[in-house]
Amino acid sequence: MEKLKRYERRFDEYEKTFYKHKLITMPLLKITPYSRVIFENMYSQKQLETLADIIIEESVKRSVDIIKNKIIEKEKEFKFYNEELTLENFKAIISPIYFPVLLTNNGKITIDYTKNKLNKEIKTFLKSLGTISIEFIEMGSKTSTKGSYVNNQIKIYIPSNIYEKAEETIIEAYERKEFPLSSKISKLVQLLLPLKETIIHELQHYYDDWRSKGAYSSISYSNDYNSDKYWGSPEEVNARYTQTVYTLKNDSTIYKEWNIVLKEFKLRFIAWDILDRKTQKRLLSRLSQQYQELNKSKSALLDISSQVKKLQKKFDDNKVEISYHNKKYIEIIKLNTGNIKDDAVVLSQIIKLADTYRHMIMIYVEKGWVTNIKQSVNLLKNYGFNPNSGRTINYKYRTGKNNFIRYPKRG
Repeated sequence: MEKLKRYERRFDEYEKTFYKHKLITMPLLKITPYSRVIFENMYSQKQLETLADIIIEESVKRSVDIIKNKIIEKEKEFKFYNEELTLENFKAIISPIYFPVLLTNNGKITIDYTKNKLNKEIKTFLKSLGTISIEFIEMGSKTSTKGSYVNNQIKIYIPSNIYEKAEETIIEAYERKEFPLSSKISKLVQLLLPLKETIIHELQHYYDDWRSKGAYSSISYSNDYNSDKYWGSPEEVNARYTQTVYTLKNDSTIYKEWNIVLKEFKLRFIAWDILDRKTQKRLLSRLSQQYQELNKSKSALLDISSQVKKLQKKFDDNKVEISYHNKKYIEIIKLNTGNIKDDAVVLSQIIKLADTYRHMIMIYVEKGWVTNIKQSVNLLKNYGFNPNSGRTINYKYRTGKNNFIRYPKRG
């Protein structure tokens, strides 16, 4: 009962903190310069990937809305004449599937993305544009281009088989009476996911154009896909880098051994061999930094609940108690051996486990749950713990001078 009350009191503190402060705080990684006007970092690249997901989902939702409205109008018309909507009528109504532009008259769409949870710089980018113009076009039999960016316009070319599969999905829903059509949104999104890497590539162009403040458009840029000048231009290389890293992350290759990642990167990077050695070296250096950061974050996600339980068995439950929280941190609930030197021995073992798997440690210092408040606080500080208050406060976790946090030491 005493432990339950203690948890309730500490949860109340955390809940107040949670709703009082903004919790999303992700520091930007150190940016590696790429050229005079174009630069990139891992976090903004991730934001472009998120934006691509938003574009795909929004396009599908609007496509479904178009189809629903067409069906409603036709049903009204058929009802007026006391006729029933047949399967053949339905097929004629939904064809062609729009994603979500009128292909017959080259209509373009504008979507407001500023309401989505994106970081400040990306939001500023979107707000300054007002809208992003995306045009989805059915890929012709003689077309090999997957996408393009020219004068603030993105065009994405969709293979005919995707349209065919989309129609089949909607017709199947009609035949099985699986309405509303919104139940098929996830399946339609899956159909468009192969286009994501192309959308990311073109978004990188759009983003570079905006943040270079005009310098991008002044670059001598060639649209001749057969020329080395095109494939070697800084803006095109930057977009291909973003696209290639996305593919490595998408199939989890980026988390394999470095020599495998290096080999795959070179194979997937279009026109790698035409780049000069200086550019190749710069890109590989950038990839190396990103590889290290991604794998550090990956290792922090490992579930170590079994290791924590194994360590707990070494201690007397009445004196030491630790728990593991959702792949995020280890909590020391009780550290009261009765001897501060014994506390230090226990603490060093917990820290060793936490640092090995890059996990945080948290402890709430309270009378009865530690050997001696004053001595325990000094011990914690000597081992790298700091109270979660003042200038080092982290609002994602419980705050207050009695709540101590220790971040994993970088190996």
